[in-house]
Amino acid sequence: MKMSFKKIQGLLAVAALVACQPALAAGLALDNAQSTINFMSVKNQHIVESHHFTRVQGQISESGEVSVVMDLTSVDTGIEIRDTRLNRELFKTEMFPSATIQASVDPSVFTTKNSTQTLTVEATLDLHGVSQPISLLLRVATLNDGTVVVHNTQPVIITAETHGLVAGIAKLAELAGGISIGNTVPVSFSLLFAP
Repeated sequence: MKMSFKKIQGLLAVAALVACQPALAAGLALDNAQSTINFMSVKNQHIVESHHFTRVQGQISESGEVSVVMDLTSVDTGIEIRDTRLNRELFKTEMFPSATIQASVDPSVFTTKNSTQTLTVEATLDLHGVSQPISLLLRVATLNDGTVVVHNTQPVIITAETHGLVAGIAKLAELAGGISIGNTVPVSFSLLFAP
């Protein structure tokens, strides 16, 4: 069966249109090497220290479902014994090896290329076996190649009481010689998702 030139042109146009659909149609994956999640701790009331996680996974589905999973065993405070104590006494990673943030966002936020949007997203944080709602103030930049960069414009404040971490912090303070450690931790992140 022969096809007319116009019909072939039409099929090629449809194929080109499909190929140019937003990258989100196939979903986006978090690039661990280009992403950071940092948190601050305060000890003895005046000493502020910065820490981060080195292994993070995540994805954005075609419908705008966002999931970010932090490997808590990858915590890096710059002091090996402190990392070990955080895993054993605070995070209890044998039972709770990861923390997860999940949210649902209008997918058009991620498909409007060469754009930057600021928005508030209601999400859920699952940490230490406790799921709690959190509000995220975000800036989302979508580049021409479909890459999406997400960072929070204000730190997310996590409290030890909310996630059952008070006893763990008390144990850390005891092991460190009876110092005081704050129960409130601000978290900042910059995440890159690629097609």
